[in-house]
Amino acid sequence: MLQLIEANESHSEMLKKFFADQVVNGHVDYSIRRPNSFFDHYRLISKDFTTALLMDGDHLVGAASILFIKGYVNRQEQLFGYLCDLRISQQRTAIQHWSEYFIPYYYKKIAEKNCKYVFTCIEQFENQAYNALIRPRRVKRNMPTYYLMRKLNLAFFLGRWPWSPNPIPAIRISHGWGSDLDELCDYMMQKKVGSRVFINADKDLLMERFEKWPDFSISNFLIARNYKDEIIGCMAPWNNRQDQQYIVRGYRPEADLLKQSLGVTSLLRISQYLPEIGSPFEFKYISHCAVDNPEVFFSLLCQAYSETQRGEILVHTNYFGDFQTRPPLSFITTKIPFGFYSVFPPDEEIPAFLKPNPFAPAPDFNLLHL
Repeated sequence: MLQLIEANESHSEMLKKFFADQVVNGHVDYSIRRPNSFFDHYRLISKDFTTALLMDGDHLVGAASILFIKGYVNRQEQLFGYLCDLRISQQRTAIQHWSEYFIPYYYKKIAEKNCKYVFTCIEQFENQAYNALIRPRRVKRNMPTYYLMRKLNLAFFLGRWPWSPNPIPAIRISHGWGSDLDELCDYMMQKKVGSRVFINADKDLLMERFEKWPDFSISNFLIARNYKDEIIGCMAPWNNRQDQQYIVRGYRPEADLLKQSLGVTSLLRISQYLPEIGSPFEFKYISHCAVDNPEVFFSLLCQAYSETQRGEILVHTNYFGDFQTRPPLSFITTKIPFGFYSVFPPDEEIPAFLKPNPFAPAPDFNLLHL
């Protein structure tokens, strides 16, 4: 008999095993491994989160999480929700009835938190989550409605062409120091103002992340300055392998062809290589990215790429309409399309400011949060 329970730390091992067994299908099939506590990945983003477990007796057959994040929506500071990690086993009963259990729990939680806005990111591929949530085969009145707010690409920087131009020398790149912190926070905040969804990365938040994120400090920041010594761009590449790993479970034919090609070019140090089946990707996420123009982004990206280890792949979240951080042509890249959605009850109308607008500043939401 199915029942829904709220997870706590004692369920960590059960969740880790369940997620390791669940294969997410795409161009590359993968599963998720969390080396420490299952919930450590959520704690990187927020102290306030909840995970619901769908149990069939003693067996876990489904799970979903909601993170509650303090930020700005439509320039008003408030708590907003982020839906993530929906996993349903292939058991027929679980697939048919998961919404009957999870949806009431979801409405209850957002009401308790007085959470007006909820968001999620979903890969635009023929996978289970996309088909079940965005394109349901039958209308379910109690199902929340997903409104596309912005399309985005998860860009993977696999290599750099040998004939590509060098960054212009007028842009100076250096690693961050403690003395840069106040100026850095002011710059990032200045770039976020105007976005419909953003998190204020002030000094207190960054200090908290330096303490909680493994191997993350002010020295992770690459800071670009002009001839006046003013900050004109920044990014903080970071590998979160200690909290979450993506394990390769299979390559589709086109992805396998790419893997074989990169295996050759990596020997010539032109590119990175892709891992074998059963091994984890070494992703280095470009976090805390803000730039004045594409030339600054290119300079920062070149420096970040030069500091990657063999097999380590830079990953960047590029929203449609954000031309300043589009992948430069001098890099060997591939991308996976995603959608950034707002989630509302079926009887509630979407506010005008959340409707798609490619000319508005992109949401301040990095897929590192996945």
